[in-house]
Amino acid sequence: MTDTATNAQRYFEEVEIGEEYIQTQVPSRENVLEFLSTWSDPGDEIRGRFTDQAGANKDGLQKPIVPGNMSASMITRLVTDWAGPLGRIVSLDISFRRPVQHDDQLKCLALVTERGDDLAEAGGPAIVSIDVSFENERSEKPVQGTAQVELPRRDAE
Repeated sequence: MTDTATNAQRYFEEVEIGEEYIQTQVPSRENVLEFLSTWSDPGDEIRGRFTDQAGANKDGLQKPIVPGNMSASMITRLVTDWAGPLGRIVSLDISFRRPVQHDDQLKCLALVTERGDDLAEAGGPAIVSIDVSFENERSEKPVQGTAQVELPRRDAE
């Protein structure tokens, strides 16, 4: 998969509502096969829809698709790359709207929607809420969700 963004550590004090973080990912057949090799039985019939055109057609799909748990992993990567190595995912809620197909050109977006300033000022965790989504070249948003991330504070270093 392709990644056009670089991840750096984000600090709570520097994050602003409306800030966007964008990655490009292109899940290929090879990526899917590698992913499947880690969690499924090679003889599993369900693999067809994920690995080849005949299996996809048998299930009424136009093309082979990316497994849902692989899409979830890709969203998780988007969030952790955005947060940086010291960030921590507090919650992640994902909605699958349609399949992600092999070789989809995915614009992966994280958008800051809220900062937990009241909690942080009271000495609590520095929580940021973000919307996350994939958009393919057909302008579809097959995967969407929200995440809450705890970020380190600059003054805590």
